[in-house]
Amino acid sequence: MGERVNAYFYDEEFADAKSAYLADWRADHEHGVFPAWVHAAIARHAARSPQERAALARERVIHSTRGQMRNWTVVDGTHDLVSAARRDDEHADRFLAESTWIAEAIHVAVQQSVQRHGQLPPAPARLPNRLA
Repeated sequence: MGERVNAYFYDEEFADAKSAYLADWRADHEHGVFPAWVHAAIARHAARSPQERAALARERVIHSTRGQMRNWTVVDGTHDLVSAARRDDEHADRFLAESTWIAEAIHVAVQQSVQRHGQLPPAPARLPNRLA
């Protein structure tokens, strides 16, 4: 069925996420819908140690002042992954709202996409519901 997750994204960050999704799709055709790519980003981030997540989060720099809350329906159990990882982060004295944690996970996925593919394709204003 799926469950909803959301994160506040600055406009530039959201455009970068869409571009990274398209670049990854072009390379491997693994995630035909954006929410599946978001879930994969969350799952990879949750699998990291709290120290790895903290180090990667320091690389996130906000350049935009405008943004909005975005939400997606993802695989059941995604909230459990996020909650467990956030608890581990709290034991390491890092306290984040769920939305911020998810935004960081997606930011890291974007950076890894840039490392894999170099220049990302331009993001359309609106993604197709499903890629072919």
